[in-house]
Amino acid sequence: MLRDAGHQVLAVSRSSGVDALENVRLDEALHGADAVVDAMNAVVYDEAEVVRFFETTTGNIMAA
Repeated sequence: MLRDAGHQVLAVSRSSGVDALENVRLDEALHGADAVVDAMNAVVYDEAEVVRFFETTTGNIMAA
């Protein structure tokens, strides 16, 4: 949908070498971005771990 609207889209994931939880290559991946669409999903179900996951990943994305 974004590409169809003429936007340049770069999908990043752990399989592409970017890890928002561990803050690996996040700065490089988001450099120059005007917007970020975060569609991450926690792979844990313990409430405290889910909260930690999203607090950490969101903080890392915002800092990048």
